[in-house]
Amino acid sequence: MWLEYLPAVNRLIDYLREHLMIDFQGELTVEKVRELMADDPSREAKALLAKLVAEKKIEDMMLVLADCLLEPVQKSLTDDARPLDGPLREAASAVLAEAAFVGR
Repeated sequence: MWLEYLPAVNRLIDYLREHLMIDFQGELTVEKVRELMADDPSREAKALLAKLVAEKKIEDMMLVLADCLLEPVQKSLTDDARPLDGPLREAASAVLAEAAFVGR
């Protein structure tokens, strides 16, 4: 059964969706990318590796990847995506409840 939430929680959820940022955990280096893609003989993989080796950094690739993932992730966090949305709403409700408790 789908739970109804207070308008404040819904506004908070909408704000979080709109201001979502994607970040990657862990240290990714050109050497690690080379290791992970070692078995890929495709022209695209070779071109990507050549570009990363020439630039000696992966930050631009990571920014492009995050930009490409942002819209699909935001769309997956809609009211229609109940399985994904429920935990997000529950977390927001818990934060609001904790904030209300701390303010007493």
